[in-house]
Amino acid sequence: MEKTINPANPLTREQLKKFTTVNTAKGLSLILLDYAILAVLIIAAAKINHWAIYLLAIPFIANRQHSLLIQMHDAAHGNISKNKKLNDFVGELLTAWPMFIRMEPYRITHNLHHSFSNTNKDPDFIEERFPQSQELLRKHLLKDLFGLGILDQFKNMKKLKAPASPKIKALRIAFYLTLAGIITFFGVWKFYLLLWVLPLFTWLKFILHIRSIADHSGPGLQLQEHPFNTRTVKPSLFDILFIAPRNCSYHMAHSIYASVPTYHLKDCHNEIMKHSIFQEKARITDGYHNLLSEFPKTEKEVKEKDFDFFSGSVFS
Repeated sequence: MEKTINPANPLTREQLKKFTTVNTAKGLSLILLDYAILAVLIIAAAKINHWAIYLLAIPFIANRQHSLLIQMHDAAHGNISKNKKLNDFVGELLTAWPMFIRMEPYRITHNLHHSFSNTNKDPDFIEERFPQSQELLRKHLLKDLFGLGILDQFKNMKKLKAPASPKIKALRIAFYLTLAGIITFFGVWKFYLLLWVLPLFTWLKFILHIRSIADHSGPGLQLQEHPFNTRTVKPSLFDILFIAPRNCSYHMAHSIYASVPTYHLKDCHNEIMKHSIFQEKARITDGYHNLLSEFPKTEKEVKEKDFDFFSGSVFS
C-alpha cells in the first residue's frame, strides 16, 4: 500500500536535495551554448541574405531567445548559481537586458505568481489572455505570430518595473550604448532588426502566449487545488526546437519545486509521477499540438453549454 503523501511536497528530503543541486558551470554553459547557436543562425542567415532564409531562421532564433528567458527565469529563482551576485549579474546582463527587460522586477512579479497562482492576486493571470475556445485561441495566436500583439507586449514589458539603484541604471545605459555602438561600427542594424528584434516581437510572443495558456488554462484547470491547477506538456521534437526548450513544459514540477533548475526538471517530474495521486489527477498533454483538442471548438459552444473556465473561481 502506497504511503500517503502531500501533493504540495511529494518528494523525500534526499530526492529534493538531488534535484535542487545547482551546478554553476552547467548553468553558465547552457547560456553560452544558446549564444553560440544564435551566432551561427544569425551569421548564416546574414551571409545568405535572402528573405526566405530570414523567415526560416526566425522561429529557430526566437526559440533560442526563449531559452535565454528560461535561464533568466532560473536566475530569478537563484538556480544559475548559489553565489547570488554572480547569479543576478548573469541573469541581468546575459538573459534579461538583451530582451529589453530587467530580471529583478520579473522576480518580484513571478514570486507573486507562485504565491497566488490562478487567483486575482496573480499578476500573470489576466482573464483576457486565456481564450476559452479553439476559435478564439487561433485568433489570439495568429495575432501574436504576425506581430499584431506588439502593443500588448510593450505593456507587459512596462509592468516589469522596480526601483533600480544608480549603479544598475548606469550599467544598463552603458550596456545599450555599447550594443548600439557595436552594431553601428559593423553596420549591421538591418540584421539586428530582422534577426533579433523581429523574432522577439513575433514568434517569441507567439510561443510565450502558447506556454502561458498551456501552463494555466483549460477546462476545469483553474478550479483545481495546487499543484493540480497547472498542466505539464510532454514536448515533441518539434516543440523542443520551436516552442519549449530546456524542459520548461514540465510546469507542474516547477510549480511544486521552484528551486529545481531546468536541467533537473524532467527527472523531477518523472519522480513525482510515480505517485498514484499524480497519475490520477495531474493534467498531462502529449505535445502542444494536442492542446487545442482540450478546448471547446467555438465561442457558440462555450455559450450554449454555459461553459466557463472561470466559473466558481475568484474571477466569477
